[in-house]
Amino acid sequence: MWGLTRRAGQLLRRVDAVLPAHLAIGGDAGRIQALSVVVSGEQLHAAALADPTVVLSAYVPVAEAVPYVCARVHEELTGVALDVPEGDEDPAQRPSLLDAEDEWIAVRPCHVQVPAPLGYWPLAERLTAALREDAAWRRWWVGTGAPPVLVYVNFDTAESLQRWTPATIEGEVRLGQVRVRRYRDRIEAGTYSPSVGSEGSQAEVEQWVRRDLCTVFDALAVHLDAGAALSLP
Repeated sequence: MWGLTRRAGQLLRRVDAVLPAHLAIGGDAGRIQALSVVVSGEQLHAAALADPTVVLSAYVPVAEAVPYVCARVHEELTGVALDVPEGDEDPAQRPSLLDAEDEWIAVRPCHVQVPAPLGYWPLAERLTAALREDAAWRRWWVGTGAPPVLVYVNFDTAESLQRWTPATIEGEVRLGQVRVRRYRDRIEAGTYSPSVGSEGSQAEVEQWVRRDLCTVFDALAVHLDAGAALSLP
């Protein structure tokens, strides 16, 4: 996966350096055209290096999917997901998505199509900070042998969620479900909060935050075969 995207990125830089400005390509279109050349074999790749205009007419429909297919196959074989590289970067050198102060857990919003209930994120961060400082929780997580966990809580409209079914997007989650994926440096656990579109008192919002995090940690405990998760502080 990295080899393909690295060669495509190098080719694209060469093309943009040689072609006149009005022919220069970039963005997703350029990336896909460069990948099309690379996956087509050495002969076309050599031709494109000799004559960069070859890239302008190159298009293989499967090219865009190749890096993602590589990542999916790797995950099925090893249980570890791969970050798909952007351009010719080395995915292993990509900065961590977790900050140093996150320590072993961070909670982040993702795919927020509608506002979270008022006060949700301050309460979620406060509870996450309490988990970081809780010795029992730290021991439990360290005992799983897992890397730090990045929890994504998603808020989306009911209309959007209706189209996210196993028949359309494999592996996506619906309200109250959790998707767990392991990467080389982290575990990602994503859930769609059932409180989407709701309004409530601070006590009610705190209950929703706790419910969402309990749902995530119950799923993580099963995924990691770590026994029951502890009670939230």
